[in-house]
Amino acid sequence: MTANRVSCRHGSTLPGLFAEDEVVQTLCAAIDEGLAPVISILDSLPAYFDPETTRDDLVEWLARWVGVDLDRGPVPPDRRRFIKGAVALHAMRGTSEGIALGVLLWFGTRPEVSESGGTGWSPEGEAPLPGAAGPSLLVTLRVPAPDAVDRRVLDSVVAALKPAHVPHRVVVEGGGS
Repeated sequence: MTANRVSCRHGSTLPGLFAEDEVVQTLCAAIDEGLAPVISILDSLPAYFDPETTRDDLVEWLARWVGVDLDRGPVPPDRRRFIKGAVALHAMRGTSEGIALGVLLWFGTRPEVSESGGTGWSPEGEAPLPGAAGPSLLVTLRVPAPDAVDRRVLDSVVAALKPAHVPHRVVVEGGGS
């Protein structure tokens, strides 16, 4: 009897008893065909969770996973870079380092962040407290083309990252690289 052989990828790994069984080979081929897409997706699963390699239609979904709402307010020019740094940014939110990281992720340039202080220590007892009496924050962004930076966006990025009670000011200057 000459039968059409069913091509089953894993059929050859079955015990010899099933190697010639056409029903088993057909069933194995059907399972191979049904599971191949699932196995392919599982094999490439890490690529779905990496902002640099995920498909364009999954970028916003991935952004929501890390707490970045791309539907509200302006969208960062390099969304993938911003999403990749979002987890670290959440851990540093409210700190001068977090503000600098957020501006770097958004604009691609690290700013100078100056704050009034208010927390510190001294090896000498009863030393004067560092900084000014009132809280303040100055963020200076130095870029080659200052007019290309939307100051309102910079202001909103800083406002979203700083402590709510601290007044801030943003300055954009020429001279960055």
